[in-house]
Amino acid sequence: MATVPQIGRAGIVRGARYDSRFFSTMAVLILVTTVVGFSRTYYLNGLFHAPLPSRIIHLHAVVFTIWILLYVVQTALVPIGKIAIHKRLGMAAFGFACLTVVVGVIAGVDMLVRNDDFGTGLGTRTFFVIPFGQMAIFAPLMLGAFLAPRVPDVHKRLIVIANIALTFAPVARYPLSYILGLAHTDKIFLWFFLALLVGYDLWSMRKIHKATLAGGIFLVVMQHFQIPLGMTSGWIAFAGWAQTVGRALHL
Repeated sequence: MATVPQIGRAGIVRGARYDSRFFSTMAVLILVTTVVGFSRTYYLNGLFHAPLPSRIIHLHAVVFTIWILLYVVQTALVPIGKIAIHKRLGMAAFGFACLTVVVGVIAGVDMLVRNDDFGTGLGTRTFFVIPFGQMAIFAPLMLGAFLAPRVPDVHKRLIVIANIALTFAPVARYPLSYILGLAHTDKIFLWFFLALLVGYDLWSMRKIHKATLAGGIFLVVMQHFQIPLGMTSGWIAFAGWAQTVGRALHL
């Protein structure tokens, strides 16, 4: 009977010991995915000189790139013992996350104004649910992480799930979509990254962490119901209103 709690404690110690390495590795994987996904259209295309459709999309690219780099830096500070810097930078990082959401929504409206559905055939107003939906997933997960700084296990898991949500755009592009040669590449990567997190939880804690379960379910449900929502009359009307506002503001 005494061996059971000992094994449990050993698992918790093992998890605490490797947490920093695991979450730093996840951040790097997300960074690599982003760079590879946007390599052809942005990073290897001259950055600011890349042929993007508008200045807003350039701003969007710069802001999201800085965010991913900031995310990697934040996770890298913990393994090297720079906890104080990590905490101080955390406030700035949250502010930048808010900016990321605002710019992401504006970029989506800019797409509406240009009547661009990226050749999906969904129609611009239906497709608008995707960029808007990514921000609707990212924002509450980041808010939850910000409200739980004193619960590190929750904090770090919600942040990694929030950033998994941002991989939709890069993985849906060449070369990642071409390499896999499969439909719904975004969902394949989503499940892959979530599987890594679940696997780590099971290895380190002998169970799936509540934050992983709640955040993962939220992400999967939101991701899978975006397109059906985008086809409803209510969403089409909302997207039409956003399109009108965008045109009035000359986006």
